[in-house]
Amino acid sequence: MKLHALLLVSMLLFGCSLGGETQNPISDTNYRTGNSGLELQLLDGAPPDNVYEATTFQVGLEVRDSGASDIANGRLVLNYEPDYMYPLSQQTMQLGLKGKSIANPDGEADVRFFNIKTKNLEALSETHKSLVSVSACYAYQTVASEGICVDSDIYNRIQDKACKAETLQLDSQGAPLAVTKIEPKFFIDDNGKLNPSFLIFIENKGNGNVINKNKISDFCSNLKVDKDDWNKIEVSANLGGMPLRCEPLPFKLKGQNDFVRCGLDNGLDKPEAAYTSVIDVTLDYGYTFTVSKEVTIDKLKLT
Repeated sequence: MKLHALLLVSMLLFGCSLGGETQNPISDTNYRTGNSGLELQLLDGAPPDNVYEATTFQVGLEVRDSGASDIANGRLVLNYEPDYMYPLSQQTMQLGLKGKSIANPDGEADVRFFNIKTKNLEALSETHKSLVSVSACYAYQTVASEGICVDSDIYNRIQDKACKAETLQLDSQGAPLAVTKIEPKFFIDDNGKLNPSFLIFIENKGNGNVINKNKISDFCSNLKVDKDDWNKIEVSANLGGMPLRCEPLPFKLKGQNDFVRCGLDNGLDKPEAAYTSVIDVTLDYGYTFTVSKEVTIDKLKLT
């Protein structure tokens, strides 16, 4: 009986220590960090460094969604030199993966394989180096949600106020595209209303290129793509639940970083005091990148 009581007390103490203030609740974990979305890693030996002519080999990849958004209709496409090899199975694959979550803090992963066969080399060729690659195309989303000061004292005449309108410096949101800065501007219109406007700075921090999210299959195929479908981003934002109008739309990223302006059309009744609200910014886009390896094809010598 005494032993049973001691065990019971120990279990209670252990349970309390796990639930103490020093522990970080799992639900408080922020998964919207980092600059990764889909990640591809070629498997060791797949493809091999060397392969003989008229021989089958595999291109193997570990695929992982390391970002905070799910991938629903991703696409993988195998690229190769058709004069020297050809696929034995499908050249393209569909891809669906879950992003980071409480259940899987590293994101969902899978392994995929393409089967290829080399052709015979020319009679006078002893070897040939050939590049084998896999391109990925997928739709993704970046979400930034930050507290921001709404301040009608645009000339800073009031010294003691709850908050001051300042530029927000951000880092990452668990996606290759990041909202890096939000610069607020406030104006009083002729009707005495407060007109908030925000410059939202966006940067491509990933290892690939931004594409039209509605043309995923075109980019990972042999179809010709329009130049206007590169760097296209759908931007939406709201302030305290009120939708903002963003311009220009459609928005095209110029270089690796650019900005879009979002404002409230009808303005706000001028608040008597500064207060903190929440600005939400959502970026919807497609993304593409390629991993590759050089494979040496050797002539099969019969002895």
